[in-house]
Amino acid sequence: MVEPARRAEWSTPVPMSLWSCEMPMSTEERLVNHLLNPVHYNKLIRPATNSSQLVSVQLMVSLAQLISVVSQNTQH
Repeated sequence: MVEPARRAEWSTPVPMSLWSCEMPMSTEERLVNHLLNPVHYNKLIRPATNSSQLVSVQLMVSLAQLISVVSQNTQH
């Protein structure tokens, strides 16, 4: 049986007067917002020697969560 992924939660005390009515962001959303924030991210920077050179990108995907859900459903 695959253990469910544990999420790290970071929180900072915020005075109630500054609290908004929006839903809290997940750890993944905060990471994406941080990495793609215009202060940190420059879309003109590429891992290539010139702008016409192709850049290959490989993605590794895991089905661990899907397998966990399927195995829990088959036990009942």
